[in-house]
Amino acid sequence: GIQFNPDVSMQDYPNDGLSTGSVISYNISHDNHIGINTQGLVDCIISNNLIYNYTNNGLTFYHAESSGGVTNTKVYNNTIIANTLGRWSIFLANEVTNLIIYNNILINNTGGTGGAICFLDGSSQKTFTSNYNLVSDKFCDVDDGCSQTLAYWQGLGYDANSVQAPALLTNLFVNPSGNDYHLVTGSPAINAGTNLVSPVVTQDLENMARPAEGFYDIGCYEYNSTPVGISIIQANEDNLNLIITSDLAYINDLQPTDQVMFLDLPGRMIFNGNYWNISKSSPGIYICRVLDKNGRIVGTRKFVLVH
Repeated sequence: GIQFNPDVSMQDYPNDGLSTGSVISYNISHDNHIGINTQGLVDCIISNNLIYNYTNNGLTFYHAESSGGVTNTKVYNNTIIANTLGRWSIFLANEVTNLIIYNNILINNTGGTGGAICFLDGSSQKTFTSNYNLVSDKFCDVDDGCSQTLAYWQGLGYDANSVQAPALLTNLFVNPSGNDYHLVTGSPAINAGTNLVSPVVTQDLENMARPAEGFYDIGCYEYNSTPVGISIIQANEDNLNLIITSDLAYINDLQPTDQVMFLDLPGRMIFNGNYWNISKSSPGIYICRVLDKNGRIVGTRKFVLVH
């Protein structure tokens, strides 16, 4: 996962024990203990991140070795999904001040301890704002072992305009069992967010402009209802057999030990694995890269998706 730890005791790296003005965006974090673990944040932005298959908490705020907790930080348009062993999508351990949580998908489907949001102590209770999210029906305001409903949580003054997640995630995402968390047609997250995030969030995780249809969608992906066309703009000199259909981009005749990844033009990871569902992807230039079992690049193809 991602760790922000401005440790004031690090004598070899003198600092004030704070991370000021940091932007944590456009990340895909999966199969980690914690997705994003932070302390000492001041005036920071956490947006357009996809976090799933974590075994502890998706996004944690706390104060330990830093000189302060988390202050004046915005958490916008993230998708955080606990599928197997995970606990809380957002966990506020201590000293959280003026945290704003808007337009996030916060789901825990494990059936155990955990849910959408938990705070441990009273210092967090009146110093964060949470609204316009799509959430599991599980919250906690006492310790990380309780389980309160969304209605109870709203009675505390939080998430008045938030939406409860459907029981079947296939009504929300394109292919949740395959970790494809693009919004499916008819998803309750479409146009359910707030435009209050507009000074900060102007694109989604795949650089698609937000909002696409007047109102912001909830989560890291903006829904794209426009059919996508495909054009390959690099010759096949590397012998990669890139196949592109109306729905999928994948490498044919892949070696069992090879790894496929799809990147945007700046090199940010868009999808890790073969069979990328491109039906909801935004227009732009993309790169398909294949690595062998030793991590060496064996081929690269470039292609463009256009309306």
